[in-house]
Amino acid sequence: MAGYNHKDLQSILISQTMPKFFKSLLPHLGVNGNVNGLYKSFQEVSIERLSAGGRKENRRIDVVSFLSVGQPVTYPKFYERQNLSVCFEVKASRGSIESDNKYCLYKKCSDLFFFAVPYYLVRDALNRASGQDDVGVVEIFTGRIVKMPRFQAVVPIYYYQLMQQIIYCMPRTKISEKQIVLPNEDMIREYLKDYLNPTPSLPSGP
Repeated sequence: MAGYNHKDLQSILISQTMPKFFKSLLPHLGVNGNVNGLYKSFQEVSIERLSAGGRKENRRIDVVSFLSVGQPVTYPKFYERQNLSVCFEVKASRGSIESDNKYCLYKKCSDLFFFAVPYYLVRDALNRASGQDDVGVVEIFTGRIVKMPRFQAVVPIYYYQLMQQIIYCMPRTKISEKQIVLPNEDMIREYLKDYLNPTPSLPSGP
């Protein structure tokens, strides 16, 4: 199947999909309401870690979003906070999904972590996330959450680096002006119907 490249999918996620994603996310959090204007998204956010040999290695998170829901969240282990962070790892091919291990570091940087994939890679992303209750899957064109992850404990040093990059180091995000033709959403919903539950279920905590 002819697909979209990584750059196009990243642009679609940050410029078009976020309102759909957060609308899909809110019922999982026990929240009702409109999130327009209550979130900020950033792309290519760098963090640094030490390798096994003691060398510094830079890693880039594809998309990081911050959401303010304006009311206490009832999601398990969320302690009724009203703000959360979400990291997305965008995948454009099965090979990239199967070979990637960097996401294990990204899980430590935010409250929720998702693989963001087009509908034709959902099965591969679910296979990769199998057995990992802190890894979610979201379909990138519709923003539909196919697998909801549990809330995770953020590692302070990585979260500090994340915020440092966003506040001090990142230029203003420039969204590509390229017009990307999206697939038909009705077709995607039909494709995903076997993966999606009619009612969101809350996963148990660790």
